[in-house]
Amino acid sequence: MTLGKLRDAIQNSYLVNFYQPIINNHTGNFEKYEALVRIQLPSGEMIPPLSFLTLAKQAKIYSFISRSVVQHALDHFRNLPYQVSINFTPEDLLDKKLKHFLLNSLSNFEHPERIVLEITESESIQNYEEIKENLKPFLALGCQLAIDDFGSGYSNFAHIFALRPHFIKIDGSLIKNLDKDETAYAVVKAICQFARELGAKTVAEYVHNEIIWYKVKELKIDYSQGFFFSPPVPYDKIFGKE
Repeated sequence: MTLGKLRDAIQNSYLVNFYQPIINNHTGNFEKYEALVRIQLPSGEMIPPLSFLTLAKQAKIYSFISRSVVQHALDHFRNLPYQVSINFTPEDLLDKKLKHFLLNSLSNFEHPERIVLEITESESIQNYEEIKENLKPFLALGCQLAIDDFGSGYSNFAHIFALRPHFIKIDGSLIKNLDKDETAYAVVKAICQFARELGAKTVAEYVHNEIIWYKVKELKIDYSQGFFFSPPVPYDKIFGKE
């Protein structure tokens, strides 16, 4: 995708939210959803995020996409009894205009406890104390915090402990190999123990078949997300006219 086409998509409101359900491994019920952005062109063509998010960051227009995701998610889930996760980068939290927009939007949302801020745990986080400080007003509203892609290669348990997340999402690179990689199994087991000591719930990403789901439940991971249950789908396909 070219920058011109991306700007056109933003200006003409071609950005849409898809949602992927997150299942409670103990009850078997869908209890949460993750908001994932797409571009839907008038022709019907659907453009995945890998085709434009990096370009948006390079062109410094990523915040417009974040605003769109937030606005659509709050509109869609305003009257639904589910939590919805919205992804943010550490840089998003340092964007004063985006932060103001988000705080203002959440202040007018009746159930901020249903909003989960997903922060990607990566080497881009240079100052955990600054991130913690920027999260305070959101947590004060009642929003919950999830650390995304945990275990992807940059994990610092001590720093994550300081953030006190409500959820730790275990990276798919570990989950998808649970049935054949003893090291991955051992690492996930250690993460689960760490999360329990932290008082955080665990979410397995990239659960793509029944064997992996069995291994996930064997490790007593609280929630699962992946194509075994459902790919990301449009709001109307999940909830119809609810």
